[in-house]
Amino acid sequence: EALATIAYAARVCRPDIAATVAKLQRHCHDYGMKMYKRLQHLCNYCLWTKERTLDLSTFNNVPLLAYADADWGGCPRTYKSQSGCVLKIFGSAVEWHSRKINAICLSSAQAETVAATKTGIAIEATRTLMIELARMVGCKHLEAQANKLTPLLEDNTAVIQGVNKEN
Repeated sequence: EALATIAYAARVCRPDIAATVAKLQRHCHDYGMKMYKRLQHLCNYCLWTKERTLDLSTFNNVPLLAYADADWGGCPRTYKSQSGCVLKIFGSAVEWHSRKINAICLSSAQAETVAATKTGIAIEATRTLMIELARMVGCKHLEAQANKLTPLLEDNTAVIQGVNKEN
């Protein structure tokens, strides 16, 4: 029950704990004392930091902004990587996730590329939602803003060079 409550908080208002919750959820079927202590530590962290805010500031006043990141072989048992993203509309985080990548990545560039690709899919879904909402309320300005290019902030040099390379 405690993990379900924390998972709801991670999905709704605490993107800072999403990766930890995802790792704890992998062990729901065989919860031992080690996992219980990690859950207890996470609950304490949430209590200690409830007054703090996660500041994801605006970036050049763009309407839709995305961040993507991944580790490389972060799971010591399966060597699978963890990827995540945060999407912001006018400076407010509206979507985030942290998930294990289904394949074993051979490099950090591959893991980061998978994260960027999944973030691109989330960008398109969010952009479509923004356009539909703008049309429903009759706001031409929001529709125009939603059709602008979306910056995707990524920290891996190999991925950035691969994207910027001309075909």
